Amino acid sequence: MKKIIAIAATIITLSLFLSIIFATDSEQLPAVFQQAYNFPGGDKVGHLLVMGVVSFAVIFSLRAISDIHRTAVTTVLVGSLLILFTGEEISQAFIPVRTFSFLDLFFSYCGLTLGTVLAIAGTQKRKATHG
Repeated sequence: MKKIIAIAATIITLSLFLSIIFATDSEQLPAVFQQAYNFPGGDKVGHLLVMGVVSFAVIFSLRAISDIHRTAVTTVLVGSLLILFTGEEISQAFIPVRTFSFLDLFFSYCGLTLGTVLAIAGTQKRKATHG
């Protein structure tokens, strides 16, 4: 049951992430999301937070149920998310309503790093308290 919940959490998180991307690409992002980071540097904060939450949720969930070495799982997940986030930013160069930005990519990588560190700490703490 724990594995099903972890996999479902991962699928839901990635689905929400992709929904945000598609909504933004098609200029259909709800106003509440647009207003949330409608301040100087808000887009960078958005990249940091969204990529951090996605990274944390995916890595924490899948590390928690891993039957193989957690370092290997984390490495594969971080690499996969790195490719996903990089591809998402590069794709913006080809979408008329979006703009590619190295600075956005940098903040996405910062979010990935933060989410990964928190997920590792969380699964280590969980393992220590639950055996």
